[in-house]
Formats: sequence, structure tokens, C-alpha cells
Amino acid sequence: MGYSTNIKTLEAQLDNLAMLRQGKACAWTVAPNESHRFAYKIREALWIARNVPEARNKYPELARAAEHFRIEVTSSREVQARAARSTVGAEVRPLGGGVTTGLEAAGPPKALMGPQTAASIIQTWMDTQPSNERYHFPQANLTRDELLKLHGWAVQQGWIFFESDGAITLQRKTLDVAEFAWSPEDLNEGMEED
Repeated sequence: MGYSTNIKTLEAQLDNLAMLRQGKACAWTVAPNESHRFAYKIREALWIARNVPEARNKYPELARAAEHFRIEVTSSREVQARAARSTVGAEVRPLGGGVTTGLEAAGPPKALMGPQTAASIIQTWMDTQPSNERYHFPQANLTRDELLKLHGWAVQQGWIFFESDGAITLQRKTLDVAEFAWSPEDLNEGMEED
């Protein structure tokens, strides 16, 4: 039996899909032994969002989520939405060849010009996943609130970013540079300088 093509089936799950609409991975706790049924309903809703034109037009953020997240049953009471991974096998690279996760190694950052918001940076990331690519926004000029939003999202995704004179560089978290990443404590340091 295939998935429904009725947009109302998707709309019945909108409350459960709120975090995915924002591009955030999430988990649901369900009644005992209901995890497989619940996961099916979420997968079906995302399938509709991606494959039914009316739903894709009405809920484009869910159509993107369908491409970038996979729904997994992790126990009899929990279902998780995790960032989708490439089906390409891992490849061996010499040391210094970048992060190896079965995806292409991260290369030089991709530069995206113009002012940004946390949402536009997140959307750029979502539109290119799965990837280890770094993103550079030389004219981002994020406000304090936007920096905090981006930081919260990045922590959830296992990514970090660097901010310098309004420029933002977003990349996968690696131990060699994690200590240099932007954090909310950086806002306090900036206030002390004033």
C-alpha cells in the first residue's frame, strides 16, 4: 500500500512537523509500541509535501525537509528526524584532506554576497545538504538576535560558525577549530569593550 496523495493527510500532521518546517532536527516521544505507526505517518506527510504539487506549493519548507531529513524509529517510544546522509560510501583520504563522512571533503568556503538573516543562512545550508561544504557570507551583518538564532540552530545540527566584522563562515563542527567558533559569550565580550 502506497502513501496517500491527499494534502489533508499532511495537514493532519502539521503540529508534529513544526520543527521540521523550521529546518530543525527533532525527536518525538510516542505511546509505547506506536513508534513505527507514528514514523509512517510522518514519512507519509513528508512524501506528500515533496511529491504532490499542491502540497509542495503550499508547504515548500516541508518539501525541503523531506529532502534533508530522514525519519528513524529509535525505540518503541521514540522517533527521530535526523539530517539525511549521502548513500555514497566512505572514502579514505590522507590526513589533512578534510572531514571524511562519506560526503565530499569540505573545500574552500562558498561565498554568498549581500546582507543575511539567520533564516537565509539556514535555508542556504538546507538547499545544499547533504554536504560538508563551508559557507561564507562576507556581508551578513547579523543582529544580536539573529546571531543567537543561528547559534541555536547550528548547535542542534552539529555545525559552527565564525563571525568577524559582520562576515559569517558556517561549517561542520570539527574539534580542531570548535574552540574558536562564535558563541553567545562573544556578545558579552563585545559589550565590555564599549
